[in-house]
Amino acid sequence: MGYIVGHEINHGFDTMGAMFDSEKDIRNWWSNKSGKVYNERTECFVKHFNNYLIPEINRTINGEKNKDENIADSGGLRQSLSAYRNFIKNKIKMPKSEQMPKSEQMPGMDHSPEQLFFLGFAQVYCAAYKITDYWREVSDVHTTNKFRVIGALSNNGDFATAYNCPLGSPMNPKTEKCRIW
Repeated sequence: MGYIVGHEINHGFDTMGAMFDSEKDIRNWWSNKSGKVYNERTECFVKHFNNYLIPEINRTINGEKNKDENIADSGGLRQSLSAYRNFIKNKIKMPKSEQMPKSEQMPGMDHSPEQLFFLGFAQVYCAAYKITDYWREVSDVHTTNKFRVIGALSNNGDFATAYNCPLGSPMNPKTEKCRIW
């Protein structure tokens, strides 16, 4: 739920939302420098997602068309992880009777709490697809579910750390991740 709320809040700062001022008027409120940096960062998302091929239909993702959703996905994931970490930190400060157990591992699963957090994010987009679904989504403003997950996670350094993804691996492809904020 936190991811979805963070995703929607981030739309206020995607390439459309960033055009409005605090009074909801369309106005360029960016300095030249911050506007240039913002545009460079959005271009990172475009390039990153343009590299994804949907093999089932032999088409690539249109990173330009999907950039606002991809920016919101990335920001929502980052914000919800921050909120989760703050929740855990505050629980540790509570009286022992109200604290969470030291280990939040689920019985029978060998995953850390943060690994489970990322699995929960991915599960939001778990879906069975037919060829018609790929064709419909390739023209949609939302990236195909599989690549929404892969794209957001591979641009998240905390994910790479949680799962020990080596630098240069598919889920940790480079040192510089696409990030707006």
